[in-house]
Amino acid sequence: MKFFIDNIWLIMLVLLSGGALAWPALSRSKFAVSTLQATQLLNKGKVQVVDVRTPEEFAAGHLRSAKNMPLKELAGRLGELDKAHPVLVVCASGVQSAKGAAQLNVAGFADVYSLEGGFTDWQSQGLPTATQLSVLQRNALPPRNAHYATQTRAHHTAQYALAAIHPQVAARRARALDRWKRLTEPYRSG
Repeated sequence: MKFFIDNIWLIMLVLLSGGALAWPALSRSKFAVSTLQATQLLNKGKVQVVDVRTPEEFAAGHLRSAKNMPLKELAGRLGELDKAHPVLVVCASGVQSAKGAAQLNVAGFADVYSLEGGFTDWQSQGLPTATQLSVLQRNALPPRNAHYATQTRAHHTAQYALAAIHPQVAARRARALDRWKRLTEPYRSG
């Protein structure tokens, strides 16, 4: 007993530091997955990605194959999702997606995951994202390129950065484009 009384500050410091170390594990949502785990889920396939941000935020950038279902509308749109496949819920920072994942779990979805750190963390790690073109931008595209209504920024950025760093890559791209134009010339309609 004398040991505890003499070392009360030391014991309190050990308990406090232990609690601080355990806090992240205890406060983490049971649905939360890291970006690495989310990438592994997406690579397995058959994962439904639900983005619970507003349509404006969604249009500015989202995960590929994500479906926009704002959190306010999620309860009314559950019929659009398949309960047989896992669901990855995404928001801007991971807070709203945890709420959405809890709603889906209550609705009977077994495999529900929430992206920890949200789209902000996904984007900061340089993982692939997509943007939606506005209706005006989509109408400005030529008809044969209309399927490019959703562009992948990460792919194009990497290509242009690589071409800027390596002149040989830029030359190879130019030769490939010329070859493609020569090969497709007979098939192009004026």
